[in-house]
Amino acid sequence: MKKFLTIIKAFWQRALTYRFTVIAYRIGEMGEIVVLILMWTAIYGTQEVIKGFTLPEMITYILAGNLFHVMVRNFLSTVVAGDIKEGQLSMFLIKPMSYFSYILAREIGRISLATILSVISQFIVISFFLNAFIWNFDSVYLLVIFIMLVLAFVTELLLSY
Repeated sequence: MKKFLTIIKAFWQRALTYRFTVIAYRIGEMGEIVVLILMWTAIYGTQEVIKGFTLPEMITYILAGNLFHVMVRNFLSTVVAGDIKEGQLSMFLIKPMSYFSYILAREIGRISLATILSVISQFIVISFFLNAFIWNFDSVYLLVIFIMLVLAFVTELLLSY
C-alpha cells in the first residue's frame, strides 16, 4: 500500500510541476462547456422541448457527461506503448511491484488530481447555470452512478492495458 501511495503522490507532484498546463487545460475545458451550453441555448431558442428533452436536461447532460468523461478517460495505451518503446517495461521484471499495479496507481494519481480540478471548474460553470441544472440526490441513483464510474474506469483501464 505504501508503494501505491508513493506513486500516486509522485504523479500529483509531477502534475503540479506543470501548473500552467493544468490551469490552461481547465480554462479551456470551462470555455468548451460554456460554448456548448450557449449553443444549446440558441438551438432551443423559444422551444421548450426538442425530441423529448428540455434545455435544463441538456445542460445537466453536458455538465455531468463532461465530468464523468474526465473521471473515466485515460491515455494508458499511449503510456504503455511509450514504456515499451523506451525499454522501461522490462525494468518492472526486477522490481517488487507489478507493472499493472504501477499503472493502476499512476492512473489513479493522475486522474484524481484532474478530477478534483475538473469538479471545481464544473461547479464554477454550474454556478452560472444554477437555475437550469437538475439536481438529484437520491441515494440509489448516486450509488448506481458511482458503481458505473468505477466499472467504466476499470473497463477503460483494462482495455487500454
